[in-house]
Amino acid sequence: MAPSKWDLRLVREMKSWTNLECLSSSVIPSVAVEEVPRPNVQRASNEESPQQEKDMVDSFRLTDFWQAYEEWSAYGAGVPIVLPTGESTMQYYFPSLSAMQIFTYKKFGKAHPDLKSSKRSGEGSSSSTESEHQTVISDGSKSSSNSPGSGSNNAFAKQEGRERAEEYHGELYCQYNEIVSPYVRYPLAEKIKELARKYPGLTTFRSTDLTPHSWLAIAWYPILQIPVMRSRKELSASFLTYHMLSWSPQGLVNIIPEDNQRIESIIPPRRESKVPKNGECKYEIGIPPFAMSTYKMHGAFWVNPKTADHELMVSYQRAAWFWLRGHNFSHHDYNFFVSHGI
Repeated sequence: MAPSKWDLRLVREMKSWTNLECLSSSVIPSVAVEEVPRPNVQRASNEESPQQEKDMVDSFRLTDFWQAYEEWSAYGAGVPIVLPTGESTMQYYFPSLSAMQIFTYKKFGKAHPDLKSSKRSGEGSSSSTESEHQTVISDGSKSSSNSPGSGSNNAFAKQEGRERAEEYHGELYCQYNEIVSPYVRYPLAEKIKELARKYPGLTTFRSTDLTPHSWLAIAWYPILQIPVMRSRKELSASFLTYHMLSWSPQGLVNIIPEDNQRIESIIPPRRESKVPKNGECKYEIGIPPFAMSTYKMHGAFWVNPKTADHELMVSYQRAAWFWLRGHNFSHHDYNFFVSHGI
């Protein structure tokens, strides 16, 4: 298994980083972006925005975003870890799709009806009912009571509440909420390919087709270390990362009201390197997680009391809570992590 460019960079820098910093930096996908004319619908939605005079916006293809996870889905993402003894190891984590919501500025055609929820695919256990399948994957045409966050007191339980939410977030194209055991989940890249058969927009959309409320959560579970470290319970920790699939400063302050200072970190900056392609100049950016949740990740091994790790972890966890609350989304993996102790 050849180390990726991220592995090599992190190995060089890991001596000055904490384990938490290495972890959060090792799972940042890189995509090529290009400047494209701002869609008219975005201009209309930002009429009162101070940035309305900017006619060009950064855009990337969703298919390029998924492509960034191909190698990690096949071999795992390597995270350099330093043990209290001073020993180091490369811990590999397996990525799987945990949750996702895709909101668009305008309505697109309904998803292809020929792909039904599959028990084999991990969208439901063998004892799942059809209604349970619908809580896992659905599109905007589903009944509001089938939304992942539905409940007797849920705003989506009433049609008018759903319409208000969709007007605020955009047109719901599809959403996903994994409920099966991590041991039977497909790798992220494979799962997206499967879902794209029903929701082709997952591979044809650009980030500028989506509202800034489009997001996904990725579950990362440990699979191996090189070299192998035995009897280290800290290495059994797993985590969730939340990534935006489109970005804009408008509206985000309403989602994370007490973390407005994080807006600049949520919107990924361009990298200095340019990627020439077909005579065009494209920039490469990373899509860092704007929120995280963890499981069995505690103690000085992961949260170094001599650093800003604690503040970073709290900020990530609060952002996840605010985001899910703002989207009225009952995230299965997140609820499990929280209920079993972060």
